[in-house]
Amino acid sequence: MSAIKAKKLRAVQKFIPYDEWPNHLNTNCIAYALGLPIDDPKKETFTSILCGNPIEKMYVLLDELELQYRRIKSPSEIKENEYGIVLYHYFYKVKYFFGGEWYSDDSEEIHLARIEQDGTWTHKFGWDYDASITNPQEIHDTILEDDNVDVTPEAYFAVRKP
Repeated sequence: MSAIKAKKLRAVQKFIPYDEWPNHLNTNCIAYALGLPIDDPKKETFTSILCGNPIEKMYVLLDELELQYRRIKSPSEIKENEYGIVLYHYFYKVKYFFGGEWYSDDSEEIHLARIEQDGTWTHKFGWDYDASITNPQEIHDTILEDDNVDVTPEAYFAVRKP
């Protein structure tokens, strides 16, 4: 994401009260966790934005959005006027049939969940799903079921509410 695009998104976000952050179908887990008002029917805004080195890219993204944040070790470290972001990063095999033969490729996936100060976890599993209240075990089990990957959070961030 370019710094100009991030600043434009951040400028729009400043006018949306935290309690009214978007919860509609045309955002993904990243936009939802960050509270960005994304309406992207082509689903291009955050395609692979954090893949590669997701923790370092998360630092860059949070800086570009001019959010005040800190890396934490557990959700219990979230303070008043903060919310948490949980970063999941995992790899899985994708099988496909082409030219009469089966092939397999590695695929990389990022998922973010949001933790409210009261400990409530919410997230969106993709553009076409509603945001839902969840818990770490449910996220783990869904990823395990969908992608056959046993995954744990890679990083936690505490972000100051705008």
